[in-house]
Amino acid sequence: MVGVAESRQTNELAAESPGGPRKLDDESSKTLIVEDFSNPRNQWRTLNDPVMGGQSYSRIKIDEGVAHFLGRCEIVPKLGAPGFVTMATGNRFGQVSSFPDLSTCEAFEFVLKTNVDYEGYRFSFGKAHPKGGRFAYGFKSPLPMSDLPPVGEFGLVRIPFHRFSDKWNDATGEIEVECADDARFCPTKKWLRTPEQLSFWGEGVEGAVDLKIQSISAVGCDPNASGEAIAPSKIVSNFHSVMSNPFFLAMMLVLCLLICSIGLSCYCCYRCGKRSRDFQTEDFEVTKLTTENVSCEDEQDPEESEVRYRDTPAIVGVEFT
Repeated sequence: MVGVAESRQTNELAAESPGGPRKLDDESSKTLIVEDFSNPRNQWRTLNDPVMGGQSYSRIKIDEGVAHFLGRCEIVPKLGAPGFVTMATGNRFGQVSSFPDLSTCEAFEFVLKTNVDYEGYRFSFGKAHPKGGRFAYGFKSPLPMSDLPPVGEFGLVRIPFHRFSDKWNDATGEIEVECADDARFCPTKKWLRTPEQLSFWGEGVEGAVDLKIQSISAVGCDPNASGEAIAPSKIVSNFHSVMSNPFFLAMMLVLCLLICSIGLSCYCCYRCGKRSRDFQTEDFEVTKLTTENVSCEDEQDPEESEVRYRDTPAIVGVEFT
């Protein structure tokens, strides 16, 4: 990979959980490739702050085995605070990404470099949505400059899973409750088995974003762990996207209401049309029956008509001869 020989330093984000370092340093542990940008298996796109007139921008280019995430995090005028930019896969409704089962692993490991001194880098995975959360979803961890390789140099960056939390501020991206302080917000086996989405962020800090990533791996895995990438079903992935994001949920509710309204309108039109046709049929049958009765009377025998006429009681003042 390009430039890895320049710097092979490993950066740990704070202290490991008990037993963590032993497993990470254990020669019998296995490393799983999550994404290799020399041959990426997933589709990566950028997404910028779309709300309240956000002005941040970004783009991604994958070339020569490197994903180049380039952009700028700007102040959102109506909020008076920095917005965000992301480079992500699996985060869009209808998009399904594939990853290996990471439930036996201990940490993410990246080969990357930053070309600028920027304190708003973050990384997230999964679609977990904490109770009481609004737009924030997924487990997130900061990537501070103190834990990254020197500016302009590739290096290894390692983030233990216990440094991630899904209780973070959706306006700033800052962790509000650490996993170490409340286990309810720690990554779960469910989302480690099928992460569904990965995202690099530039968030909560105004400034230029310039990050190059060569690979994403999971380290400290069980020796028998499979590196096969598995994609969840599209139905399950879309359901998680809807339930994790109030925006998607609102869109689905509006869509359901629209479909129900159209369906109800069609049903009412059908019932009205059917009733109108029934009335027309009844009128036709009555008219037909009346016509047939008149025709029958006209076709009676003249002698029978004369007898009936003579047997009819006389009207006062009228004599029959």
